[in-house]
Amino acid sequence: MKLGIQILLLWAIAMTSADAQPQRLTVAPLFTDHMVLQRDQPIAVWGWAEPGREVTVTLEDHESSSITDPSGKWRTTLPAMDAGGSHTLRISDGENEIQFEDVVIGEIWLCSGQSNMQYPLVESNGGDEELASVKPSMNVRICLIPKNPQPEPVERIEANWELCKPTSLKDFSAVAWYFAKELRKSDQLKDIPIGLIDSSYGGTRVEAWMSETYLKENFPDAEVKDSFLGNPPSSMYNGMIHALIPYTLRGVLWYQGESNVESPSFYRNLFPGLIEEWRTKWDRPDLPFYFVQLPNFAERFDGAYLTRMREVQDHVSKTVPHTAMAVTYDVGDAFDIHPADKKPVGERLGRIARALTYGEDIVHSGPTFKSMATEGSQVRIKFDHAGGGLTPKPDCDPVSGFVVCGEDGLFWNAEARIEGDSLILSSPEVPNPKHVRYAWEGDPEANFYNAEGLPAAPFRTDDFEIEDMQLWKQFPRYTFESSVYRAVVEGDGCLTELRIGEDSFLDSSHILSRGAFYVGVFANPIPLTQFEKAGPTIFEAKNTKQSIRYRFLKDRILIELSNSEREAARFVMVLNSKIESLPMEGELGKPIQAILGESYVEIPALGRFAGPFAEGCPLWEIVLDPGEEKRIELKVGKTDE
Repeated sequence: MKLGIQILLLWAIAMTSADAQPQRLTVAPLFTDHMVLQRDQPIAVWGWAEPGREVTVTLEDHESSSITDPSGKWRTTLPAMDAGGSHTLRISDGENEIQFEDVVIGEIWLCSGQSNMQYPLVESNGGDEELASVKPSMNVRICLIPKNPQPEPVERIEANWELCKPTSLKDFSAVAWYFAKELRKSDQLKDIPIGLIDSSYGGTRVEAWMSETYLKENFPDAEVKDSFLGNPPSSMYNGMIHALIPYTLRGVLWYQGESNVESPSFYRNLFPGLIEEWRTKWDRPDLPFYFVQLPNFAERFDGAYLTRMREVQDHVSKTVPHTAMAVTYDVGDAFDIHPADKKPVGERLGRIARALTYGEDIVHSGPTFKSMATEGSQVRIKFDHAGGGLTPKPDCDPVSGFVVCGEDGLFWNAEARIEGDSLILSSPEVPNPKHVRYAWEGDPEANFYNAEGLPAAPFRTDDFEIEDMQLWKQFPRYTFESSVYRAVVEGDGCLTELRIGEDSFLDSSHILSRGAFYVGVFANPIPLTQFEKAGPTIFEAKNTKQSIRYRFLKDRILIELSNSEREAARFVMVLNSKIESLPMEGELGKPIQAILGESYVEIPALGRFAGPFAEGCPLWEIVLDPGEEKRIELKVGKTDE
């Protein structure tokens, strides 16, 4: 028993001695050799040492001291300095000293967000050639923050400033790099060191970059979600942002929103919240915050979600001070949410910074909606940021991408002509126009620019209520009625109604089904947003790769499908769950007669019966190989005829 007590006493003494060991002098992770410190602003420096000890920081002829608090943390501030270097930064607690070499004073931008900010230079268009041209004389230094989701805020992470060279730059953010190169075009910045901090992580929602405390205080009843890879809310803030505060910055670049695209109304509050929290944490209420509007895309997300998310981003740029937005729907990839053309994205962000942060007299935005006036059957639109003049994109005459609607709220393609500083719109289908939309599609065919080559921002003049879970209802419609049936086609190619008398054969009530025919898998439709009423009984919807053409006759509907994509395309038909006739196992691939009440639709062999869908709705699918076309004829009528 006595031996046991002695062992316990020895263990307690050992633990007490370990706890009593002085905390070694350390500094925050962003302070390394080759670092860039922000010019013309007080420079925050912080770290840890033994509690109660005085720590002195020296940079050239500037010196500042701080006493560590009971936890051992210290923080001090050096006075603002002019750009230049190379300098030596010394940190001492009287017994120990840390020294960093080749420290320069310049401009620092924090670059954050999800995969499109993370997208590395080596994988971008022209990345290999760009890397081959990189030289240390460009005087850009980079710091890549490791991916580090954490359940709680952490103070110490791995970080290292590196000189600009191909080996260090290849895995760095392409957008950030091209942003820095655009800054170099400014006379006032051409010789100033530029520091880029890349703290980004693909697949993350905006909630992941906000602290738990802020989310609970400001969104107590909201359902915040895990990110795409399972990273919970606040995890990126905890492991990739918290440790960077309060490193002195010039501003923030942000490229994110794809993972929040299904809830634009919630993002309308979350995104300004993120900006507010970061500005509060850095104690910079005017911290510039420049971000990228989501690019064009049509394969995964319904285009209406993207247009609403872009509208939310546009709203933030107009209502939150010291923010601005780079428009990019013209440089994305309709079939890849990670477009490789990052150069124009970085350059547009750079132009924004040159104009708004550094005060350079340059055009930094494409045309933005200013006013609308109705003139008979025409609409006159005026724009801010017209720059050197309004113009279609080179080799894309005439201007396209505008639609107008009348009192019925149905939008039709509009003819557009430039008249001085205005755009005149008209449509033969809309004799009394009321509202206008521009580039209001996931993958818009829109080509309106200013002379500086910057695209007009998407906009709409209507205030129609659009719920996040009903966004598909925005599409214009074409209705055909014969003496036998009534059919409705949406502007994205979906046949959403086929009614014979009182009997409805299609079920478009489910968000994933949308209607009878569409391209893509259930959760990832490809909208066919280019639509045309080719005649009184002919309607066609298409994108660059697929098309659906309807010809409505008295007792039948002819449907022509085509696919010129490099991959197979899937067309789906969803019928009303009350249909009485269903194919049996031995009848697959054969024509059937779907009966409902006293009416029928004769359906040809559509491919394979995919079984019941939501709420028992029978579902068929057709798969078209690359380059394949198919013609379908639906016969309709009454069973007693």
